[in-house]
Amino acid sequence: MAVETSAVAEILQRLFQTPPAEFVAERNRTAKALRADGDKDLATAIAAVRRPGVSDWALNVAAVEHPDEVAELVEAANEVIDSQEAAMEGRDAGDLRIRLKLLRVCTATVAALASGIADRFGNTGAGSSITDITTRLTEIAGNRGALALLERGLLGAEDPGSADPFAVVGGEPVPRATRREPEKAKAKPAPAPKAVKPAGPTAAERKERRAAVTAAQKALAAAEAVADAARRAVSKQETALAKAEARVADAEGQLAALKEASSTAADALASAREDDATAADEVAAAQAALSAAEAHLGD
Repeated sequence: MAVETSAVAEILQRLFQTPPAEFVAERNRTAKALRADGDKDLATAIAAVRRPGVSDWALNVAAVEHPDEVAELVEAANEVIDSQEAAMEGRDAGDLRIRLKLLRVCTATVAALASGIADRFGNTGAGSSITDITTRLTEIAGNRGALALLERGLLGAEDPGSADPFAVVGGEPVPRATRREPEKAKAKPAPAPKAVKPAGPTAAERKERRAAVTAAQKALAAAEAVADAARRAVSKQETALAKAEARVADAEGQLAALKEASSTAADALASAREDDATAADEVAAAQAALSAAEAHLGD
């Protein structure tokens, strides 16, 4: 369905942020409420909305929870498309390599955020991994319509149309999983002689072991939190570096244009000076001729 008004967009945003397992119930409840309010056409349209895939749902939530990171990805993808359009039309495309690098960094950042959202809501199946979401972003990055829907958290609200045929996405191809060869059957070892079963741990020992497991789990959670914070910091620095490289590339292009303009102006100035010197010589010659003519007239 087309997203025409802010009210419709708000309803769809709320729906598309609903975890996939709860989507159908929430969609039907919303349609029923709209129908009760007398808005039968909108109720019918909402009832027909299909549940988005896990990747699209996680990305819609990421667009709301992390708007800056998603906006940076959308901007980077549109700049890549702009550069490709310029190259196809024979115009200056800028440094496409730098723009692709920035797009890859932004894609990795948003994919990690969206995968974390899926994990937070208990969605760990197909479509929830960083690889799955990166693949989905690879499809979206070449399509301006899909990028606009992503930025608004409305992936799935309408068909964005086909992707640009010349789009080159910043992500690398995702390798297929290597097929494992079946292990050869091993000869069954001879049964070991039965050993005397040792006595089980005492209640105090079991309590001590449970306490040790609990402490280890807490330490692991703390370490994972530190690692997650470190990954986010690295991702931010990589994004900043890629954006700086893009700005440097643009500045270098502007500097080259200024140098060329300066050289042209210098050539024009030298030519003007030569013309001025020639004109001065001609004026001097004319004055000399005038003086001679006046002297001759006096005689």
